[in-house]
Amino acid sequence: MVFDISEPENSHRIAQFNRLEWVSDYWDDDFGAYDIELEGDLAYIQTIDKGLRIVSISNIEEMYEISKLDGRAFVNDFVFSDDEIFIASGTYQNWGYVEGGLYVMQTENPVNPELIGAKFESKIYEKISKSGDKLFLNGYAHRSPTSLDVFDVSDPESPQLEATTEPFPRLGDIQILDNFMLTNYQNENVHYLAIFDVSDTDSIRLLNEIPTMSEIHAFDRDANRVCLANAEAGLRVFDLTNPEHFVFLGLLNLGDIAIDVKIYEDYAIVACLEEGVKFVDISNPEASQVVNTYQPESNIIGLELHEDFVFLLEENNMIEVLNISDVNNPELLGIAETNAEPTKVAVNGQILYVAQGLYDPDSDGPSSLGIYDCHGLLDVDNSTVILPGDCSLIDAFPNPFNSSLKINYTLPHYTNFRLSVFNINGKEVSVLGSGCKNSGDHFAQWNAPQSPSGVYFLKLEAENTVLLQRRIVLVR
Repeated sequence: MVFDISEPENSHRIAQFNRLEWVSDYWDDDFGAYDIELEGDLAYIQTIDKGLRIVSISNIEEMYEISKLDGRAFVNDFVFSDDEIFIASGTYQNWGYVEGGLYVMQTENPVNPELIGAKFESKIYEKISKSGDKLFLNGYAHRSPTSLDVFDVSDPESPQLEATTEPFPRLGDIQILDNFMLTNYQNENVHYLAIFDVSDTDSIRLLNEIPTMSEIHAFDRDANRVCLANAEAGLRVFDLTNPEHFVFLGLLNLGDIAIDVKIYEDYAIVACLEEGVKFVDISNPEASQVVNTYQPESNIIGLELHEDFVFLLEENNMIEVLNISDVNNPELLGIAETNAEPTKVAVNGQILYVAQGLYDPDSDGPSSLGIYDCHGLLDVDNSTVILPGDCSLIDAFPNPFNSSLKINYTLPHYTNFRLSVFNINGKEVSVLGSGCKNSGDHFAQWNAPQSPSGVYFLKLEAENTVLLQRRIVLVR
């Protein structure tokens, strides 16, 4: 669905997109969107039926599906790299037979994505993460615990399995931090936060594991800390300054089940099952304290953080948008009613893209991708409104970053341009590209090993247009 919410009190529908049709599979008999990632004028949508759809969003009022991948691949997770997409795949077939592996798709021509590489390990791969030329996937064989597999994809057409760790029961999410991997797992009734040294993929080492009091529903980290949404136990904070000896800093019982967490500056934003969102000051983790609570319209499924804004995904087919630049006074900016349960959001400029999960037969109609106009809601002083198809700074990631930042930008046609980086004092510190380029999506990288920690800004100049993206944060 597409809604105009430039006036939140008078939201109205602009258009509807329901081209993501259900495809029968072994896992489910419903349809809907589970995850969404944006790449230029394209939305890559992982569907609940384990397929992948590529949708043109260059005109948000006339969206259309340009290609799809379903059937054998069983998309469980995916990551991008330039013109490739890497897919963690796998499912059970008849008689307990496991079919799956790693797929590499060439997406230079998204209308006809080409399978250029694959590696089958008779495993169901559930999560995937990428660092340089290395892919990290957790997976399991039939009636076996999970393990971490590391692939070398320097040649995407011939991915090579480099290493496999010892088995871990129910290995969870994967986050790469320089030469270390952060994850969680469960062994019988005990839940662990674990960190691995992956600097040498020939000998991956478990550096540390810490048992937690309850299930780890989610975790988030910055350069120095990791915060756990630790179910009934509440919020747990660990020091990541020395990954080989990361230590427990503090625990805060929230009086509810913590289901999701995001770190925002010196605060942890914790989604609780029944009592809404807790804003926790973690500047002194040993004495963390709740500084504010926001009670949403319905129970929260999860939350997404984008710069100074948090998006609350809620059970009753609803999303609430909060400005949290002042966590002591979070401001409700708008509410979007979706056709189905929201599962993931992505933001490009002032446009909100929503993966809407299982279809609700009591709603107006099926819709797997919702697009919402947030003009006037997400405005900040250092941001320019960006619409798909214009000259635009699309994304900069990871943000915050440690030493290297990747920037995606778009030029509408052949033009002269300049892409540069400024510090918070307005001084230009680096020029990432200048001259003439053809139209389309382009990529740049800022390697900043000598730059101090702090807030920086990206500036794109083209066709007498100056676009200043919201802040990027370099942390050491």
